[in-house]
Amino acid sequence: MKRNEPNYLSDLPKSVLFTIHRNEDVDFVPKYTHQLIPSLTQIYGYKNLCLHFRFSASCKSCLFTIHCDRVVSNLQDSPFQPQILYKAISQNFEEETFSRDRSAFERICEEEKTGNKKFQPVGVLISSLAYGNRKYDLYLVTLQNQDEKDYIKSIQHFALWFLDGSKTIDTNDPNWQVLIIYERIKLEAENKNNNQFERKPLNDNESYYSLIGFASFRIFRLLNGNARARISQFVLLPEISTPFVGIKLLEQIYHVAHSIPNISEITTESPSDDLQFLINVYNLIRFSKIANIESYFSQKLTKSDFDELKSLLRISNRQLWICFELYSFSIFFLSSEQDSDQQQKLEILIQERLKRECDEKEIGAMEQRINAVMQEYYLVLDYICKFEKYFEFKKN
Repeated sequence: MKRNEPNYLSDLPKSVLFTIHRNEDVDFVPKYTHQLIPSLTQIYGYKNLCLHFRFSASCKSCLFTIHCDRVVSNLQDSPFQPQILYKAISQNFEEETFSRDRSAFERICEEEKTGNKKFQPVGVLISSLAYGNRKYDLYLVTLQNQDEKDYIKSIQHFALWFLDGSKTIDTNDPNWQVLIIYERIKLEAENKNNNQFERKPLNDNESYYSLIGFASFRIFRLLNGNARARISQFVLLPEISTPFVGIKLLEQIYHVAHSIPNISEITTESPSDDLQFLINVYNLIRFSKIANIESYFSQKLTKSDFDELKSLLRISNRQLWICFELYSFSIFFLSSEQDSDQQQKLEILIQERLKRECDEKEIGAMEQRINAVMQEYYLVLDYICKFEKYFEFKKN
């Protein structure tokens, strides 16, 4: 049998499955696998391979199992051995949180939800919020003790699974801070009735924490005495998170960063398209609430005005220009009579910014880029309108 026999050659991205143990298990798949397990881009020796990672609700513990229909070494006359998987994968996880012992894992999952070993989030509770019938808590972790460091280490692998080009943070660096968002889930009991399991919520005080996502940012001290906060990781687990949760997580990053003395700017490190979208949404909401914001559009914008707004919002020059574009677009978008002259002025405003950012080769495709920006702005405004009661967007 040839080594490249397709039935026994598996692509790693198509072979990984995640499950989070909640009242009802939630399955999803990671976006990237090459960053965490670069040596296993393709896996030989297993037919219909599935690498199954089961996480406790807090995601502090992981059960790893390998499923397949057949292993090549079990075939007669095969000169090849299947690739060894556990060692290559386990080295990317904290040893005490990664296991192949199913019974031990199931015991940990139950202990996390109730009893003396019930999981309690590390850090300080800074906000609680509700969306529909779901309730969330946000915790700030400043890495001041070993318990905080150990937990952050245990969930860092998610940044590699879901953020392209991401790296783990140094938990011994005191300049790092991490915000974690959990869902508080009511504990349910399973009662067997007529050979069927029936789930029933226990009393309101009985709940447990399920990790939804986290964001890390680092404080950089500048020579002029100011400081900059840079968002490095922003992870929301699919299937169990919502864009609303993402906005609230981002909002708390800004609140925490603004409370740090001399923070002059909040930036992001190579933001993904999804994160940039949330940043645009949140900055537009903040921009719309500035007192007398309309006055900045009724006359020519001076450098003093621009610097004043930048200092107030603590964002980069580019992001402030995007705020102007988005706010102008919101006036056009929400107007009952959309003026073509107003649209043309907006397109010129966008074009001027894009020219500053483009090299000569990209200028030829300017029309396509403007259309792409306008389409993204439509999505931002549509999103805000859907969740208006939660964001309190100021319309004009």
